[in-house]
Amino acid sequence: MEIAHQAYNDGNLAQAEAELIKLTETWPTLSGLWLNLGIVQQRADKTQAAEQSLRHAIEVNDNNIFAWNQLAALLRDTGRFDQARQCYEAALQRWPDYGDAHRNLGILYDLYLHQPDKALPHYRAAQAALEEPDKQLSGWIVELERRL
Repeated sequence: MEIAHQAYNDGNLAQAEAELIKLTETWPTLSGLWLNLGIVQQRADKTQAAEQSLRHAIEVNDNNIFAWNQLAALLRDTGRFDQARQCYEAALQRWPDYGDAHRNLGILYDLYLHQPDKALPHYRAAQAALEEPDKQLSGWIVELERRL
């Protein structure tokens, strides 16, 4: 894992991917390896492979909220907004206070689905999950409150 991590940090995505593939062959039931592989593949613009890896991470561990969130972001970025929403909601079903999923679901509702009334509670929940207020989130909340 250390070699893959170093390769990723060095920007050598091909080596990071190759190392992670080896690790998933050795330990196919470790969901985190599949998640990391999906992240590397997504960064390398290998969208289909990334989606398969992220889905495999979820197959291995349905409670991997980070895989649900990452898959949702990938689906959002490829225009599959309803599927993205379902994945964010799946993450929140497993951990209702998961701030990143709330933030990302808020963004999905606000910017992609044009439903600011549904975005606002998620922005508020994301802010509530933080130890210190996030200025960007605060701005989004104020802006939506004004619009609504």
